Amino acid sequence: MLFNTIDFVIFFFLVVGIITILKYRRFQHIFIIFASVFFLYYTNSYLVVILIFTILFHYYIGRQIYKADSKDGKKIFLIAGLAGSLGLLGFFKYADFAIAQFNIFGNFVDLGSEIPLL
Repeated sequence: MLFNTIDFVIFFFLVVGIITILKYRRFQHIFIIFASVFFLYYTNSYLVVILIFTILFHYYIGRQIYKADSKDGKKIFLIAGLAGSLGLLGFFKYADFAIAQFNIFGNFVDLGSEIPLL
């Protein structure tokens, strides 16, 4: 579902309409999570697993930050959450580039094997 299609416009107005109907903030948040998962499933179904993992990871990190007694403990969990998010972003952004560069180097040195791109 691309952002410039009629499907997205209908989906967007439907989600915004339902959110305005829901009274409690907690229900609005839960609905937004399910709408996000559905939107990603409609676009690329295999990425839903990564989104669910990321949601659960950030929920856990947020709970641990809230439970931490010291400022240093909160900072450690914050850094762990940022490292996890940036690591996931870095992998999906640069993995194809790294594999392509390895394949170019392998062809130059004549290693004889090629790693397929993601």
